[in-house]
Amino acid sequence: MLGAVVGDLVGERKWDEALRTAGIPARWEQIVGAEIAAHCRPDRLEGGELTCVAESTAWATQIRLLSRTILDRLAAEVGPGVVRRLRVHGPTAPNWRHGPLRVTGRGPRDTYGSRAAEAAVAPGGPHCRVGGHCPARISTPRAPTGAR
Repeated sequence: MLGAVVGDLVGERKWDEALRTAGIPARWEQIVGAEIAAHCRPDRLEGGELTCVAESTAWATQIRLLSRTILDRLAAEVGPGVVRRLRVHGPTAPNWRHGPLRVTGRGPRDTYGSRAAEAAVAPGGPHCRVGGHCPARISTPRAPTGAR
């Protein structure tokens, strides 16, 4: 009786597809197998496109080659047409953008304690040899001669 009421509620609210797709991450190993699940995980499902993250670019390529098989298994598990496309990408580099503000420019380069980077901005460093001008040196104004 309770099952029928819940089933009616799911039908009325059109939650059928949402409930089927919610089980993909939980049953991922059963759907794709232990070996693929050990190297790839589902990330999100939007508009029928399932995005997965592989642990390496080599595994991402391998899983792309198996995408037709994985899509067939997903159709058998959650229903046809729920997952229409599989997008797989490898690991991403760390994102250095935190917060709403952005600074344009070259971005992080050799900033992890390199002696060459420290010498380049130090007064008397290599940049000071260009034309005899050193932008890193701060000159203090001298008092005029003869004024006491």
